[in-house]
Parts: sequence; structure tokens; C-alpha cells
Amino acid sequence: MRMKKWRPFLFSTFSAVILLIIGTFIFSPERFFPDTSLTYAESIKTNWGLTIPDPDQETTIKNERFAHGDGETITELYYEKSTDLQSIKNLSNSWMTGKEFEEKKKDLPPWIDDLIKEVNSEASYFYFKKDHNDYLILELRGNNVTVYESYI
Repeated sequence: MRMKKWRPFLFSTFSAVILLIIGTFIFSPERFFPDTSLTYAESIKTNWGLTIPDPDQETTIKNERFAHGDGETITELYYEKSTDLQSIKNLSNSWMTGKEFEEKKKDLPPWIDDLIKEVNSEASYFYFKKDHNDYLILELRGNNVTVYESYI
């Protein structure tokens, strides 16, 4: 008689644990398969075709991407080695000053203005346009590279 009272509790607990494991597996597969998830530098290569070195430090400032990858992100990368910074600089011959980028930004879509609220006058900027809606903007300031990604 006592065991019958415990059966619903045990069944509910067992079901909740199974759902938690399945949910974690679906929404965070990198926990189960850490070697299959891309580093940030690898994702830039995959998504944009640009090769950047792995940063010494990486901080996600904003991530509003949806499950299918559309949305906006802001990621700050820190590099200690001057060779890594030089490889970032070598990505383009089109780096511009903050003042030049402020002017150029007026020609970009309005959502870029929402993504980059303030242009740093002491930084250098480079932007890469994948198609008419997708932009990658790099802001180089000392040893920091801030990456603004916009997939619409």
C-alpha cells in the first residue's frame, strides 16, 4: 500500500530528469560533444570567410541570435601578441579612422546604427558586407578587437 503512494512521485521525478537531460542535449550539445563546437575564430571563418587568430580573451557583450543564427552579436576579443594584431590588420586595406567610419555609417542600414551606438574616434574600423543585409564590423582599439555581427 505504501509503495503505491510513491509511484507517482518517482515517475514524475524520473520524467523530469529525463526531460532535463534531453533538453540539455538538444540546447547545449557542446556539453556532450565539446570537440564539435566551433571556437569563435572558427565561426568567423565559417560564417564570413575571414581568418582571425584565436583570442587570448573573449567576452560576449551582446548576443541576440536566434536558433537559426539570425540576429546581432557584439564580441570583444583581446590579443596579447603583436603578430595576432597584425594579422587582424592584414584582413583588409580598407581600415578607416573613427571619424571616417562615423561618416560611412550613415550609408549603412539603420540597424547598424542601433548595433554600434557610439563610434570611438581613437579606434580603426573595417566592415565586411556578406550580402545586402549581413554585416561584420571590426573595431580595433589597442589590443582589443570588438566584433559587431549583424545577420538579418
